[in-house]
Amino acid sequence: MSISTDLKDDELSIGKLIRKKRKEKGYTQQTLADELNVSPQAVSKWEMGTSVPSPENRRALSEILGTDLQVERETAPPVPLRRWKRLTLAAGLLCLALLAALLLPGLYVAMATYHQEMIPTKLLLAIIDSKQEVPFDTVFEVIGLLAAFELLQEAGLHLPQAIGTAVSIIGGLAVGTTAVDARLISPAALIVAASAGICGFTLPSRDLSDAIRVWRFALAILAGVGGLFALTAGGVLLLIHLSGLTSLDVSYLSLIHISEPTRPY
Repeated sequence: MSISTDLKDDELSIGKLIRKKRKEKGYTQQTLADELNVSPQAVSKWEMGTSVPSPENRRALSEILGTDLQVERETAPPVPLRRWKRLTLAAGLLCLALLAALLLPGLYVAMATYHQEMIPTKLLLAIIDSKQEVPFDTVFEVIGLLAAFELLQEAGLHLPQAIGTAVSIIGGLAVGTTAVDARLISPAALIVAASAGICGFTLPSRDLSDAIRVWRFALAILAGVGGLFALTAGGVLLLIHLSGLTSLDVSYLSLIHISEPTRPY
């Protein structure tokens, strides 16, 4: 049997064990995700065998589920070495999704309100035509749509997991489409808010997703107050805040950290 096949079998066996022990404990994927501070989608991928939990999550799973998941194959190379092309592409898409979820509403508000010259002429004419009968300013449109999307997402948490996510996404689009037909919001604002919300679902960490949702509101409000200048100032404040955070004594903004070798005693 090849190494690649061995790795796939390990992923499937760990996923089946996680699913079995989770059901024995009476946990749902959402409950287990909340215990680990990860998204339910990450737990689903572990159980399907498409990915494996990190060593930290594996230790936490062992404690929560009461079983030993510390199974490592010494002969198997790390997973990224087998699928580095696909994982690199996925990592790039996740970075783009993070930026879109954070900055897209603010950029739209700033450009549509203060910097119309930066928008292509045909697109600008389409936006102006769609906003002629809309009674609200752009910033109130976007903030209202983001708030409605957040309310639907919170409502989806109280529904069964199989339909909760679908209700939050499809419900938001349905409410937004109805508001567009009623001339309460413009189609462009709906597209921007929906795109930012969907990009937020791709983030693997629940804590990161919650932080992005809060800063998204703040940056959109700043963009409505001062355009790209205020949006840039908000981005600088965010970077200053992140530069003061550490994880295991490593700066949060450190891309690559090489630890110094310890001297044996």
